[in-house]
Amino acid sequence: MENNSFTFNFKKLPWAAITVLCVALLFEIFNRVFDDRMYPFPYDGLRMKIKNQISQTRDTGYDVLIMGDCFNLHGINPLIIEKETGLKVFNYATHSDYTILTSYILLKNHLEHNRKKPSIIVINFIPELTVYGYNAFNKRSLPFLFDIKEGNFFTLMKEIGFQKAVQLQFYSLKNSPFFSEYKFVSGLADAKEINDFKKSVWEEKGYYRRYGEGVYTDYYAPRPFRYQYRPSPFFEKYLRKILDLARENHIFVFFPMITAPEDVYENLYRPSYMIELYFSFLANLKKEYPNLFFWGWQSEFSNCKLYRDTVHLNHKGCALFSQKIAQMIFTAQQKMQK
Repeated sequence: MENNSFTFNFKKLPWAAITVLCVALLFEIFNRVFDDRMYPFPYDGLRMKIKNQISQTRDTGYDVLIMGDCFNLHGINPLIIEKETGLKVFNYATHSDYTILTSYILLKNHLEHNRKKPSIIVINFIPELTVYGYNAFNKRSLPFLFDIKEGNFFTLMKEIGFQKAVQLQFYSLKNSPFFSEYKFVSGLADAKEINDFKKSVWEEKGYYRRYGEGVYTDYYAPRPFRYQYRPSPFFEKYLRKILDLARENHIFVFFPMITAPEDVYENLYRPSYMIELYFSFLANLKKEYPNLFFWGWQSEFSNCKLYRDTVHLNHKGCALFSQKIAQMIFTAQQKMQK
């Protein structure tokens, strides 16, 4: 009787390739499991990763969202606003390297995962950063999107392309600096310290408290202005996307212009007419988005003792700025209730 049983020759398998694939897979799993502990202190990237997770948490119930760059990250404390208004507030602002694209993605996630929509968004961006376009984004900011890749594949694919979105999915690529510095297992951050840090992001409502004790004592010397200020098409595209989301969800957008120490304002912003041109840009947007409100507080925040450097408010400045924001929100809430 003829034997039709199938026999498989395991010796013909490409064992070298299979071994390499298995090692690569195990390495990728290791990176995924220990990813949080591979962030370097002070864990700025991990803070962004946690904010992305919070943006995808269902029904957090926040009444006010803070968006924008590092000026708001350091300069607006949600806990102060909550105390003054009784509203729930969260600060989604990021470091400048994450750009306005991240603000758009975090807002989009939040609105998709929360039945209760915020009534107000507070947002602004440092004028110098609004001029960066697509090329600057690809060179400078693209790697930082590793920290918001979780749950955002299709959004990232739409915004930056399929190939780049796929690259962001590999934890091994993200953590390559960790291994290039030969840290390996001994370089992993303490697990308890990381867990405490994660908890602090939730408890402090996204506010960045670190470095706030300093006081600005330098002098910003006059410098020749090298270009005509205008926000880039890249910036305008995503600001419009944010404004579209706000309008569709009946959300007011408060845009308090950033402030600066007096010497910075007089030697950088005033000679370049940067703030005036920024206001003009926002005024044109206001024609299309009546839910947008913007103003400036430079005269009230020109004292260098309110800053820790040329850009960021210190704790004293943050407290005053947050109280001013709270007053604006409280007044708006009263008008909305009438």
